[in-house]
Amino acid sequence: MKSRNKKRLLALVLCMVVAISNSSFIFASETGQTEYPQEAEVQTQDEAVADDMDVAAYAADEGQAVADEQPAAVEQVAAEPETTAETQEAQPVAEAPAAEQPTTEAPAAQASAVQAPATAPTEETAPASENATAETPEEDATQAEAENQQLTWSQVVGNTTVNVTAEAGALPADAKLSVTEITSEDEVKEIEKAVEEKAIEEQFSIKNIFSYDIKFLVNGSEVQPTTPVQVSVDTPEITSSEDAAVLHVNDNNVAEDMKGAVDGEGKVVFDAPHFSKYVIVQKGTATVTVTVEHYDNSKNPAEKIYSSKYTLSVGGSVKDFVKTQNWELEKIEVGDETDGYKEISEEAASNIEAVKDITIRVYCKPETSQKKDGVTFYDYTVKAGTMKNGTVHSINDISNYSQNTNGKLTVGENKRNYDYDTVYHAECSASDGRNANGYIGKDMTNPITGLISSLDSNDQPVFNYADPGFFNDTDIAITGNWKKINKTWNNNKYEYSEGNTYSSETRYTRKVYKNYKLEFENHKIMSDYCSP
Repeated sequence: MKSRNKKRLLALVLCMVVAISNSSFIFASETGQTEYPQEAEVQTQDEAVADDMDVAAYAADEGQAVADEQPAAVEQVAAEPETTAETQEAQPVAEAPAAEQPTTEAPAAQASAVQAPATAPTEETAPASENATAETPEEDATQAEAENQQLTWSQVVGNTTVNVTAEAGALPADAKLSVTEITSEDEVKEIEKAVEEKAIEEQFSIKNIFSYDIKFLVNGSEVQPTTPVQVSVDTPEITSSEDAAVLHVNDNNVAEDMKGAVDGEGKVVFDAPHFSKYVIVQKGTATVTVTVEHYDNSKNPAEKIYSSKYTLSVGGSVKDFVKTQNWELEKIEVGDETDGYKEISEEAASNIEAVKDITIRVYCKPETSQKKDGVTFYDYTVKAGTMKNGTVHSINDISNYSQNTNGKLTVGENKRNYDYDTVYHAECSASDGRNANGYIGKDMTNPITGLISSLDSNDQPVFNYADPGFFNDTDIAITGNWKKINKTWNNNKYEYSEGNTYSSETRYTRKVYKNYKLEFENHKIMSDYCSP
């Protein structure tokens, strides 16, 4: 009976040791002490084995000492788990005093009995083993590298380089890149139409259009990528400081914006989910310049008479630019120096929706019928004189200019004008840098051009610079007290100077003579005015 009770107590002690050992391992894991799980596990097992061997030795001694009383044995066994618990709590500080207890005197049967708790904690080390298997960085890196491997294809077309980059598996390994520039006249017209509609819709002007048919071939058959690929196009016309649009044009010639961009190296990059026709548009500003040039086609070669420039919003048109009064229209051409010119009808020219800078050339020849009309003369006064209040007046009065700009055209050379604040007498820089108000010489072999931009609705010239009203058909009359002008004959010519007295009168800085007719009488050259 006593032996059976001792066996039960021994089994109970062993179960408590195992339970305490597992609890200590779980406690260490929950408190974050996982840096050296296997070492901590070994320490726990050694301490548990040492305690178990002491208990087994104690039980053997109790079996031999029959005189011992049962309560004392129970009291001794009850104290043993408490000692074990204290040993487990001391484990984080890496101290194991229980390991110092002698274990060599335990019988072989008892040593076999204590192996059971030593095997239980090995289940707790399984996660570490699994973690070690999952953490194989070299194998994972190799696999990830294989999955993320990128393939690149490149082809040069003219002076443009096209690169396509795709993830491994997006295209067959034996796929070949094929890039051709679209040059067919019919295709180019359809593409230009689609691009122009997009430009008007998004309000950007067109500098250049580059059209390519991009595709991949396997054994001569076209294949499409399973995932989007990146395309970069490097063309010298586009730099990093410019903007570009990438459009995909489908079989119905509808343009889709691919949200392309120009990178820091000036390459146009975009993602392509599939391949067909792609168009790269070098974008300009939201305005365009339309130049209308008029030519006298009776000359060979045709001689340009004048030109007009119009700044329009993208998609704008120039109306009624054909001035054919006294001229007969022969043809109209539209284009530019880069792409050349093509002939169009007058109606088509009036309905052009400009999406880039263009020039319209109007070729006319003068009518041969004779007309007899009067002539209008304009008389300008550069120095009208000084009034009693000290002001001076001239056709070049600042108040006669409608535009408050520094570039102003004047009548007469600067040195012949008043040097007063109320009169403009400074230079006017022309397009070639010369002074439009300066003297160009008697021979006039190098005249300053570009002063006139167009004709208004009354066929009067419109100047590129502010003017004091050169061909305004109204007089400029100033009435008041003027200093009298003295007229004297000196050195075979009349000289004029202002006196010190005043007179009330009206003077003109611009006098217009409409339909003025010069009446000449027949004059006979007297022989006495000629040498015999």
